[in-house]
Amino acid sequence: MKSIVSHTVRAAVLASAACLSVGASATPLSFDWAVTATQGGMGVKAGDTITGTITYDTTGSAKTNGNGWNGSGYQYYSTPTLKTTVTVNGRTETLNLYAMIVNDFSMWGGDEVIFRADSSPFGRFEFDLVDSSMKALSSLDLPTTIDGAAFRNSYFSLGGYPNQLSGKIAKFEAPASSDVPEPASLALFGMALASLCVARRKHMR
Repeated sequence: MKSIVSHTVRAAVLASAACLSVGASATPLSFDWAVTATQGGMGVKAGDTITGTITYDTTGSAKTNGNGWNGSGYQYYSTPTLKTTVTVNGRTETLNLYAMIVNDFSMWGGDEVIFRADSSPFGRFEFDLVDSSMKALSSLDLPTTIDGAAFRNSYFSLGGYPNQLSGKIAKFEAPASSDVPEPASLALFGMALASLCVARRKHMR
């Protein structure tokens, strides 16, 4: 009996550790986005919808030093996983990005989350979430959650003159597929599974 309990506890501990590891690596984050074109270009007309998914890893390190005081200012980020897919006129491309976080910096619009690619198969890409009330962000860190509704003056541009495509960001939200089960829930499942394995072994003896 003591051996069975020992095996059960050990299996549960291992399962819990594995689950915590899964929970801790719940990055990269993915956000689905949609833009309504206000100025057409590249085969897209005003009023058409452009879609894509932005993916990034919050464990990335700063690309360059920012400029700020008392938590205000801006910070650039370049991470191992920082990219977007873009679908324009039936053509889908994956672009490597860098991010810029602006916090409480009224000179640049307040709070901003900016994703950029200076060059791509489509030309320059810029996706800018702006909150002039300076309430959307509380630091210069890459945010783990982004409420698209909190950014009221957002805009999008793609390409370059004379065919630059621009628009208003209509949606920016985490897709359901990015949800990761709570570590505690996975641990309970692991403990139950371990107990079943021990009981089966005992029965077979």
